[in-house]
Amino acid sequence: MTIKQMLAGRFIVLFVFSCFFAVIGFGQMGLFKTGELPYPSQSGLDVSKVSTSSEQFFDSLEQFANENHLIIYRSVVENSDLKGFVFGNSPKKSDLTKNPNLLKQLSPVGIYYVDGNLSKAKQKQLASLKANVTVHPTGWEGIAGELLYGSSIRTKTLWMCLMLFSVSLLALKMAKIRQVMVGRTLGKIRLQLGK
Repeated sequence: MTIKQMLAGRFIVLFVFSCFFAVIGFGQMGLFKTGELPYPSQSGLDVSKVSTSSEQFFDSLEQFANENHLIIYRSVVENSDLKGFVFGNSPKKSDLTKNPNLLKQLSPVGIYYVDGNLSKAKQKQLASLKANVTVHPTGWEGIAGELLYGSSIRTKTLWMCLMLFSVSLLALKMAKIRQVMVGRTLGKIRLQLGK
């Protein structure tokens, strides 16, 4: 096996795994409509603990959305259909609702999607909700973190591809080292130098 063939093998491995990584990355960005982010959003609110009643929290969240001109979505189930409950001005879509009866049985703890500019000043106003709220970007900044450290099947696939990629490069490198060692023991290097 010549050096040219070894380099061709490396380029093939590099090309194949680059294609895998591109497919996984584009899938994570939602270009294949995988449904990871059900609503248009620039930020995500992770509410982990609420020190008021559910009704007071939802009223405060509605007021916060209206005052800051934001649209906040929360997934709810209505008549066995998954819909988005909207806090703030509701866009006219069939999969959205503002039915307050759906919130009565819903825990305020969970993920909320924010459509609009959630600036640092607005984030400070989140303290008025009397809850532990963490803000996460859902734009391109959050894609890489979710892809590398999330719990989706794409995360596991990415890490599996990275390990296979490194093992494949190691195998190609070991094959080249074996070829060089065999060549040295049989004296092929002297023949090559003579040519």
